[in-house]
Amino acid sequence: RFSIQSQFRFANAIKAFRSRVKGISVTFQLDGSKLKGEVVDVGERGFGAILSEPIIPGTKLNSEVTTSLGVVSAVGLIRYCNSNPNGTYRAGVELVDMGRLDKPRWLRYVSEL
Repeated sequence: RFSIQSQFRFANAIKAFRSRVKGISVTFQLDGSKLKGEVVDVGERGFGAILSEPIIPGTKLNSEVTTSLGVVSAVGLIRYCNSNPNGTYRAGVELVDMGRLDKPRWLRYVSEL
């Protein structure tokens, strides 16, 4: 049995929503080398990715996300990077700069999920 003990109220979400995705890859350009990862969720302002190596939070780097609408290139800011029990790392990436064609492509991709 379920009952509400107090008055019900609506509030705006504190953080933007993210949608889970599968089969989407990302390539980061970091100090002349490339680091590949798997995108696990996306939102209007960024995405979460699973990586084989850690990246220091606060690092800005170029990224290329391969979506069903094509490759989206952007400058990403690593917001966090946490280790997983299986030896991988989960990173949160904020998209801080996108090209004239890349931004509409990303927003369209996210809105179609």
